[in-house]
Amino acid sequence: MRNMCSYLLMTLLVVGQTLLARQSEFIGTAKEISPKVFERINGRSWLPVCPPLEDLRYLRLSHWGYDNEIHLGEMIVHKDVTLDVIEIFKELFENHFPIERINLIDDYFEEGKGRNKIDDASMADNNTSAFFFRLIGGTDIVSEHGLGTAIDINPRLNPYYNVITGYFSPSNAQEFLDRERIDVPGMITKESICYKAFIKRGWKWGGNWKNVKDYQHFCVNKVVHKSFNS
Repeated sequence: MRNMCSYLLMTLLVVGQTLLARQSEFIGTAKEISPKVFERINGRSWLPVCPPLEDLRYLRLSHWGYDNEIHLGEMIVHKDVTLDVIEIFKELFENHFPIERINLIDDYFEEGKGRNKIDDASMADNNTSAFFFRLIGGTDIVSEHGLGTAIDINPRLNPYYNVITGYFSPSNAQEFLDRERIDVPGMITKESICYKAFIKRGWKWGGNWKNVKDYQHFCVNKVVHKSFNS
């Protein structure tokens, strides 16, 4: 009887450890935009002038949250960067780089709210996001986000900052303008695993810009920019 109890206990421990291991494995999947996802983004992040739906991919990505738990986020990117993005987030996951949330920016849409205000709401909520069709502020140039080839990571902790005017965004990010802080997990610096994961795959970081620092912003230049904007 004692041997049987010991055997059952060992079996339960092995099963529990196996389940825990599986739960700790990275999930990174990519699918074409389904009718259900299209219903969520149509008229919001996606407009008829956007890249065609067949050029976009819907991703599910595991990430560590600030509660030290594993979460499953969702993101839309251009099909040309899908493999890059999955590999990058797998590397972030394996190194326990914390990301507060990864939601489609469509979750922040409200009736009558302008696109810039929607972007502001997402950033203020520290939401990591990618595809969102919009123009670069003050121009008629399509943002890389509008092409699905840019990602903003933990935007409240890694704000946009105009060095000349002092303007920063989101409005609740002032305490994170000090980039020398070492007490903020998820802050991006040139020493962080997040920076290295993007840069070694050919992506560019907004934190390297001269007069404007966009610490949250990673983008990659591909032929898709030229073909879409021409």
